Amino acid sequence: RPLRPGVASFLVLSSTMVDVSDPTVRSLYDAVRNDSDATNWAMFSYVPGQQKIQSCGSGSGGYNEAVTKFADDQVMYAFVRYHWEERNRTKFVFLTWIGTGVKPLQRARISHHKIAVSECFKGFHVEIQGDSKSDFAEDVLIRKLRAAGGADYDGGGRTTGAEFSAFRSKAAATFEKPTT
Repeated sequence: RPLRPGVASFLVLSSTMVDVSDPTVRSLYDAVRNDSDATNWAMFSYVPGQQKIQSCGSGSGGYNEAVTKFADDQVMYAFVRYHWEERNRTKFVFLTWIGTGVKPLQRARISHHKIAVSECFKGFHVEIQGDSKSDFAEDVLIRKLRAAGGADYDGGGRTTGAEFSAFRSKAAATFEKPTT
């Protein structure tokens, strides 16, 4: 039998909504953003059987410690303060983990839920989503940070100034207009 007008849209809307109102979410975000706070990562997951986000951990051991907390049977989100040694800069990273044991219906909701969750974490520099720990290897993060930083002339490699100058000279010679 057909549904009444408005009922179908409510069902669709409710299946894509996620509740991120837990005050712990905001307080942990603030702690990670605060350079004087030792907390440099916070992890969030769903309340079992609900479309509500809750805190499931935090720590001061950095990016690699946060990644070790991912569980294969869960969708988890993390917000991390990362000190990028190469550039001596602090960067903020938003992670979405989709465990290999997550059911298909829950996987389908992630794209909508991730938008709402990421809205809580304004000001991150890079985002990584994956379902394998290798997706979150530190070298993957570094490549993404280099690419996001702009002026990544060497495609994320470590070209020296002399190598880049030689490349620039060769490129300039290639595109010079012939004089007549």
